[in-house]
Amino acid sequence: MCAPHPASTPIALPQAGAGPVVDAPCGAVRGVWRRIISATGSPARFSRSAAFYAIPFAEPPSGPHRFLAPVRRGRWGGVREATRPGPTPQRRPFGEVTAIPEPSLPGDDVLGVNVFTPVPGDTAARLPVLVWVHGGGFYAGSPSSPYYDGAAFNRDGVVTVSVSYRLGFDGFGWIPDSDAPVNRGVLDQVLALEWVRENIAAFGGDPGRVTVGGQSAGGASALVLLSSPRARGLLHGVICQSGGTTAATVADARVIGERAAQLAGVAPSLDGWRSLDAVRVLDVSEQLGREFPLFDVSADLSRYTRPPRAISRTFMPVVDGDVIPASTLDAAGTGADVPVLCGGVRHELTPIGGALAGEMAGRSAAELLAQAGMSPARIEQFTTTYPELAGDEVLLVGQVISNGLFRLPVLAWVRQRTSAPAAATRTWLYDFSWCSSLPAPEGGLSTHCMEVPFVFDCLAHPHADDVQGSPRPQSLADVMHADWVRFIRDGDPGWQPWARTGTGRRYGVPAAPAGAVDEVVYPLEFAMLEDAETAEQEPEP
Repeated sequence: MCAPHPASTPIALPQAGAGPVVDAPCGAVRGVWRRIISATGSPARFSRSAAFYAIPFAEPPSGPHRFLAPVRRGRWGGVREATRPGPTPQRRPFGEVTAIPEPSLPGDDVLGVNVFTPVPGDTAARLPVLVWVHGGGFYAGSPSSPYYDGAAFNRDGVVTVSVSYRLGFDGFGWIPDSDAPVNRGVLDQVLALEWVRENIAAFGGDPGRVTVGGQSAGGASALVLLSSPRARGLLHGVICQSGGTTAATVADARVIGERAAQLAGVAPSLDGWRSLDAVRVLDVSEQLGREFPLFDVSADLSRYTRPPRAISRTFMPVVDGDVIPASTLDAAGTGADVPVLCGGVRHELTPIGGALAGEMAGRSAAELLAQAGMSPARIEQFTTTYPELAGDEVLLVGQVISNGLFRLPVLAWVRQRTSAPAAATRTWLYDFSWCSSLPAPEGGLSTHCMEVPFVFDCLAHPHADDVQGSPRPQSLADVMHADWVRFIRDGDPGWQPWARTGTGRRYGVPAAPAGAVDEVVYPLEFAMLEDAETAEQEPEP
C-alpha cells in the first residue's frame, strides 16, 4: 500500500494532474493542488489550497557557508519542483514520541519555506499572511510538521508560510571568528521574512500584512523579531504561544561555547568546528545539554516566584548589541504599534514536578512556598487557582516551576509593554485550559503544545490520539482557530485588549462562542509580579 502524499491532511486531499506554477521573484516553482474538506461543516471561503514545499531562501549552510550568516539564494532558472518537503535543520528530535509530529529529513539544503495558499499566482489577492516559526527549544523541531500545514488557514483566507532555521550549535553556538558569532538561527528567520516581503505577493499574500507566530521557542523567536532592528518593517503582527523571554549574554554563550569545544577536543574557532562532521557536533550538543539542561529545576521555589534574572538554555538567542540589542524584557517597548496576541496553556511544564519528588523530602508545596517567602494569603490563592491539582504535592510544585519558567516572564513583558499607551490597545492575552482526555499520569492536564492542533484546526490528525486523547472538542478548535484568523486578518482577535479591562480569553470546555464575556486571565501570576516588584523596592533590613 502506497504511503499518502505529504500534502494530504484530514482536511486537504491532493488532486491529480499538474500542480500550479508560480513565477515569483525568487524563481518559478511548481506545487500541489489540494481539495479542502471543511473540518467545521461551515461553508469554506476557499475550497482548495496549493502547497509549495522547500522553497530555498538561502544557500545551503554547508561547506564555505557553514557556521556563517545566511547567504541569500539567487534566482534560479526553469521551474523548480516544490511538491514534497525538503531537508530539515533538525537531525534528531527530542525523543521517539513528541507532542507535535516533527519529521527529520536528510540533506544540506535546509533553509527554505513551505508556502500554503488558496490563490497561487494571484498578485491582486493580497490576503493576510501567517509566518509560522516552529518550537523545539532552539535545538529541535521541524517546519514540515503536518500540524503546520496551512490548509485550514487557506480555507479561511490566510496565506501560511512555515520557515526553517538552524538549530542547536549550528544556529546558536558561540564561534568568535564567524561573521555571525551568535544568533545565526535568528538571522535565518530574518532572511526568511525578507523572502516573504519580496515574494509572497506572487503567492497571493500581502507583504504589508504579515503576522509572525510561533509556539514555545517559536513564540520566543516572535518576540525577539519584534524587537530586532533587522526585522523592523518585516512584520505587522505577533502571536506568541507558550513562548518566553530571552536574556542570555555573549558571555553566557561563550561559557557554553568554550565548554562545547573542550568536549569536542577542538579550538573554539570556525576552523575548529568545521573540522567536525555534523554527527560529531550533534553528539557534543547532546552531552552539552546534560551539563546545561534545557530546564534546570529545583525544589527551591524562590527561583520561580518572580521572573528569572537569567534563563537556563543550552542554546538560545543572545543579546549581542546588533541582531538583538537588548533582552526581550528590556526591549518590551519596541514595536508598540504592532498588535500582539500572547498566552499559553494552563499546565505547560507541570509534570516536571515528578523529577523533584526526592528533593521535596515529603514537604508540601505550601511549605516550600512559605520557605520561598510567599505570604500565606498568596499561597492560599495559589492552591485555589489550581483546584484540579489538589492533593498532588508533586504536581503543585511542578505548577509553581511551570509558571515561573513560562507565565511570569511573558506576563512581566506584557506589563512592561502595555505601559506604553500605543501598546496598551494592541495587546491581547489568552489562556488555554482544555485538558487532555488521556488518563493520568500521562493525561488529564493542559500541557505544553496542547493547543497547537486547535489553532491549526487539525484535530483529526491521528497523532493527536496519543497526546490530546479522544474525544477532542472540534467546537473549541472552531472558536480558537477563528480568533487566530481574525487577529491575522484584522490585527484584533475580537475581544478587548488586556490593558484596557484586565481581561483576556480563556479557552476551555465548553467552548465560549464568539462575543462571549471575557474572563480575568492570570490574576495569580500578575499578583505575584506585583509582590516581586514590592519586594525589590523594600529597603534592606
